[in-house]
Amino acid sequence: MKIYNDSSTIEELSDASLVTASLGGDRQACGIIVNRYQRLLCSLAYSNLGNLSESEDVAQEAFVEAWKKLGNLREPDKLKSWLCGILRFKISHHRRSKARQPISYADELPEADLLESNNEPIEDVAMKAEEQNLLWQALEAVPETYRETLVLYYREHRSMEHVASALEISEDAVKQRLSRGRKLLQEKMMSFVEGALTRSAPGHVFTAGVLAALVTVAPPVKAAGVGVTAAKVGSTFKLVTLVTFLATVSGFISSLFALRANLDQARTQRERKAVVKAVAAFAGVAVAFVAGMFGLRLLAIGSYLNPEYLAILSQILVAGFVVGYLVMTARLLKRGRALRTAE
Repeated sequence: MKIYNDSSTIEELSDASLVTASLGGDRQACGIIVNRYQRLLCSLAYSNLGNLSESEDVAQEAFVEAWKKLGNLREPDKLKSWLCGILRFKISHHRRSKARQPISYADELPEADLLESNNEPIEDVAMKAEEQNLLWQALEAVPETYRETLVLYYREHRSMEHVASALEISEDAVKQRLSRGRKLLQEKMMSFVEGALTRSAPGHVFTAGVLAALVTVAPPVKAAGVGVTAAKVGSTFKLVTLVTFLATVSGFISSLFALRANLDQARTQRERKAVVKAVAAFAGVAVAFVAGMFGLRLLAIGSYLNPEYLAILSQILVAGFVVGYLVMTARLLKRGRALRTAE
């Protein structure tokens, strides 16, 4: 077995010499072959399968198969193309097996992930899995030709020379594929982000969730204060309405007695008409006042208006009622004196 210690010497070794050494049982030569082409095979497998662990498994199977059948390689100088051919056969076989038994593959993958991540926190494992899913969602939309070039370029430490050699194309072709691939990737990624953000907007389910959560949550301090104010205003409206109603009823009764007494004391027909008009005016103002108070009470119960505004309106209505009565009383007395003077 030869010992290869000089890295420059290893780089200069041809594929044919490594194949010859491997056929002679030199496992170190086989290791050099694996190290030389592992990125190429793993990148091609990932570009086709979209799963890092599966792609590495398939690439490993391809190397093992190549070791078994190395004696069948008639042209050792074409080792790279031969390895890629074995890999593509393994990829096709893997896809067919996965299509036939999707459930078994779904059961096996989580166990493999757990075995590989025994020493990693669960959060890190979940994050890596999510990153891989997002990565493949973006790359899957790019055509395979550009996808292979992109994957291999970044795995080959951004060396166009290595990519061109691995894919057996010119460096100009690599540049064109990278440029086109990046543009497509950017477009697909932007479309993916826009769609994801659109679908992530909160809707009716979010609203229902918030309302359900509010059932068990106490109202905030300010809202509680407003609630207390509303309760106080409501109590005030009830009290004022009751007092107003009683006062109005008593006022109507008093007005009837006053009407009767004034009609008995009236000396002329004009004076009797003036008494009737005055009593009717007082009754009308009283009815309007009662209607206004009941209207404000209904607003306080079923409206979203600020309760403080309603309380102020009720006070204004009471003040207007009192002032109106005083004005009407003064005019009534003045009218009575005028009638008596005219006699």
